[in-house]
Amino acid sequence: MPAKRTAKPRNTPPTGASRRSPAATGPGPFELLDAVGNAILVVDASTRCVVHANPRALALLDRTAAEVHGRVCHEFICPAERQKCPIVDLGGTVDHAERVLLTRDGGRLPILKTVERSRVGGRDVLIESFIDLTNRKAADEEVRRERDRARQQFDLVGVMLVALDRNGRVTIVNRRACEILGRSERELLGADWFETCLPESLRRSVRGVFLRLMADEVELARGNESVVLNGSGEERLIAWRNTVLHDETGHPVGTLSAGEDVTEQRRNADALKLNENAWRRCSSWSSWEGPRRTS
Repeated sequence: MPAKRTAKPRNTPPTGASRRSPAATGPGPFELLDAVGNAILVVDASTRCVVHANPRALALLDRTAAEVHGRVCHEFICPAERQKCPIVDLGGTVDHAERVLLTRDGGRLPILKTVERSRVGGRDVLIESFIDLTNRKAADEEVRRERDRARQQFDLVGVMLVALDRNGRVTIVNRRACEILGRSERELLGADWFETCLPESLRRSVRGVFLRLMADEVELARGNESVVLNGSGEERLIAWRNTVLHDETGHPVGTLSAGEDVTEQRRNADALKLNENAWRRCSSWSSWEGPRRTS
């Protein structure tokens, strides 16, 4: 009697095992991006539709994945670049470029964006990484407001205010200084003070004293009078009050000077002195009785 054959067991998965494909046994191609701290959108390079948005990106957009996936990227990011994508249309790059993100309520969120080309799952994609610049923009705006307030205070002061860096270039100049020097703020900021605002005969000597001051070799005179040259070539006499600016280590990094134009005062004082001298001479002549006769 022939031996009874037993059927070979089929290679069936154990009870309870999933029937996922081998590719599905690990995380999906974009799921690793969900753990990244930056906001990330993955965009199909050919259709320009979003194929993945990580949690951080969805939080900034204030939208769900269902609301974002499959939509054209320009509905959410860089709306001004529609049909003018620097990567796809213009063949360029985007690296730490400031752009805007459109939120659900129609707001425009400032972002810093970087884009990388990649090929994932057999298709070309753009991996767009961005960070929220709202706090930095707010800080920059506060700095700007403080600078404007300081500028207004400088301009309200009735004397010249001039600051120089350690190389003698103008870093601050107020409205009164521009009026006396006969030059615009644009002309003066960044200009070499000695070459621009001093008579040629004084430039070398005054620059030498300034450089020694920056080398901490001499002390600054707190008050002095010196001549400046205005844009018309006219010399003006300025009475200065000076201070040296130092860095956190105590080294000189520049000067700040407040000046008052005393040209007319000095001219009037000199004219008055001449008149007084002339009057004295006239008085002495009028009181002279001539030579005395001797009997």
